[in-house]
Amino acid sequence: MSLKQKIKIRILSGFTILELMIVLTIIGILTTLSIPAYKGYIVRTKVTELMLLANNYKIDIAEYYMLHDRLPSKLTRIYNSDSTSKYLEKVEFKSGKLEFKANTKNLGLSKEEKLSIIYSPVIRGDTLTWSCNTKGSAKYAPTSCEAIADA
Repeated sequence: MSLKQKIKIRILSGFTILELMIVLTIIGILTTLSIPAYKGYIVRTKVTELMLLANNYKIDIAEYYMLHDRLPSKLTRIYNSDSTSKYLEKVEFKSGKLEFKANTKNLGLSKEEKLSIIYSPVIRGDTLTWSCNTKGSAKYAPTSCEAIADA
């Protein structure tokens, strides 16, 4: 058998088992590294839904402020009374702050991980704007919100 025939047979024979094992190992390592990052992206997407829901509440409070020239003493729903989400556990309105407590089970977080988005009204003249903070798992918090320490 000539050298040319041996090279042709080697080219046509395919991959060795060792080469296939190396490729599978590399794929396994890449998968192991990417799954946690993917989970984080999914949770952050669900948190974004909470922020969109918060806009409904913020609009209602802003309308109340425009009509009465003061913040409401309790959470009143003007138009968006049916706004809800499976990712929302509870909405609290205390001292003018609007707190959205996330349902950790539906978000895909462990029981130890908690997440709350807190909106505080900022009044400058006749303008009402909102500042955003988060309590709990800061790694899943929106980038537009600052993390605060648990009280």
